[in-house]
Amino acid sequence: MLIPFTKILEKYRRESFSEADKGTRFEELMLEYLWTDPKYSAFFTEIWLWRDFPFRKDFGTGHDVGIDLVAKTFFGEYVAIQAKCYQPGTQVDKADVDTFLSASGKQIAPDGKATYYSNRIIIATNDNWTSHASEAIVGQQIPVTRIGLNQIQNAAIDWDKFFKGEKPWGVKADILKYQ
Repeated sequence: MLIPFTKILEKYRRESFSEADKGTRFEELMLEYLWTDPKYSAFFTEIWLWRDFPFRKDFGTGHDVGIDLVAKTFFGEYVAIQAKCYQPGTQVDKADVDTFLSASGKQIAPDGKATYYSNRIIIATNDNWTSHASEAIVGQQIPVTRIGLNQIQNAAIDWDKFFKGEKPWGVKADILKYQ
């Protein structure tokens, strides 16, 4: 029997010693999800946790600013990602997305060249958004993509192996220079 993604969430909630620990575990899981799900892995050459993002100092202290992960596309563009592990039944409200929208709208300077994020992704362990939160992400100059629980659960990933502590995927192959 396959283990559904929700069993992993339950395990994280049970075993985490703090909200910060639970958030870190979830962010690491979502990094693996983005590398593994063909819907997203085909677009990225790099994905970093915020703490590992080489240009986080562009945001001042480099501490948590509402961005949890950053991905680099095959086109050299950067995507800001927020990953939220909500309790079941919780709604995503406008305050939950405001900090992320503000931080991901700022200029960054990878390789010394000023640029902006090309896209933003909000991953949440629910599909229940308030109308104000939904309206806040519509019509943004930098587009926002929502990934909810249903989409994660139905991803082409063997969550059973992950639940058992195995990685059901390999290391992403390096792209050859001529590709």
